Amino acid sequence: MALMQTGSDAARQRAQREAAGATVDEGRWIYLSAIMHCTQAHLAQSGPAAIPRQRPELSERQRDVLEGLAQGQRQKQIAYNLQISENTVAYHVAQLRRRLECSHSNEIVAAAYLAGLLTPR
Repeated sequence: MALMQTGSDAARQRAQREAAGATVDEGRWIYLSAIMHCTQAHLAQSGPAAIPRQRPELSERQRDVLEGLAQGQRQKQIAYNLQISENTVAYHVAQLRRRLECSHSNEIVAAAYLAGLLTPR
């Protein structure tokens, strides 16, 4: 079941993006918006006494891969940009998943925000 957006909802969201100085394309905005929504929902569910995630130490390459994931890039694109193999990117993603205690790769960016490894721009 697809959610329908009214014209006023779409206009309101456009105005919010413009007010925030959004410079990312529509697809990336939706992806980042979904991550932030999930992060906010997790924090709201956890309550005020939630213990923040511990900030793990990451290698420089892991930080590069994390940045690519946060920008909504696929592993293939990250590999191309960093001039490394896709298998190497997959290895770093697996290490990020382990260090951030995520069960799925989709959670890495949200967990990184919660751990303070990424900050919204």
